[in-house]
Amino acid sequence: MGNKDIKILCYGDDAVLIAENEDGLQRLLFKFNTTAKSLKMKISAAKIKCMITSKTPISCKLVVDDEIIQQEMKFKYSGPDISGSVDVGVEVRNQAAKAARTSTYLNDTIFRNKYIVIESKSRIYKTVIRPILTYTAETKPDTSNTKRILETTQNKIVRSIAGKTLFDRRQREARKLEEHVRLTT
Repeated sequence: MGNKDIKILCYGDDAVLIAENEDGLQRLLFKFNTTAKSLKMKISAAKIKCMITSKTPISCKLVVDDEIIQQEMKFKYSGPDISGSVDVGVEVRNQAAKAARTSTYLNDTIFRNKYIVIESKSRIYKTVIRPILTYTAETKPDTSNTKRILETTQNKIVRSIAGKTLFDRRQREARKLEEHVRLTT
């Protein structure tokens, strides 16, 4: 924020400590633990997880109250997986699969229901499925690969909602091409 580094993020009863290296993180963890004790709070070493974000796996040994903190390569927090990996493609593919799965669950009850108008189906898509699909893309840098994954998944879901297939589109394009060829000859 501005010219200050954020080192501690708190949300509810969770906290995230951020440091450039293992020593800095251990010092920050010690200060955090000392402050918590002064407020008559206890940090449970069994619930604490350590994760390193790096291109190559790095081991980190942190200690709180003489207990070693478990290091994780990824963990689930409020739904999405949080990973120390720099490979964004894996996370985007996982979110795309979750969105496609959710769409499949809604197919029989909502998307294939002929009594629900397309505008309502579109609203449901925009409020339920699109946020799942775009979550990782909004929190990670875009690459051409992530855009392709998201576009492919979105097109597949939208075709399903409209009751169309990829084959229908190809037939329509072939007819347009045939028409164009007839008109130009």
